[in-house]
Amino acid sequence: CLIFFFQAEDGIRDAQESRGLGDVYKRQGINAEYMGQKMDIQSILDSIAVNESKLQVELSLEVINSLMASYQKAVEYFSAVNDPTYKTYMDRMHLLLQREDIRATLDSGAEAVKQSDGPGLGRQVPPIEEEEKI
Repeated sequence: CLIFFFQAEDGIRDAQESRGLGDVYKRQGINAEYMGQKMDIQSILDSIAVNESKLQVELSLEVINSLMASYQKAVEYFSAVNDPTYKTYMDRMHLLLQREDIRATLDSGAEAVKQSDGPGLGRQVPPIEEEEKI
């Protein structure tokens, strides 16, 4: 029969149980500390509005990627603070990706990357043969 004894260090005990990271972010107000970076939700939302407007005029890979990154940051922020608004930005991201023109632009960007990789990256290199012993 084995008996284990554990001793807690002073100052580690907490009378109030933590309910997760969302509580930390809620206490910080409109700005959230997330993964070591300051997230200002208002600048994220501004970026979304700017990129959505740009997308109406300029359908480019750069604008799409920027908008997707902003949607992702908004989803991360709102889910971290347990705000159901994150669902709105998930839905907007999904709707964006369902558009034919967006998918065609993303596909053409992926094709351009494949072609810029140059020849030889997709081919197999023959194994090096051992030298024959004499």
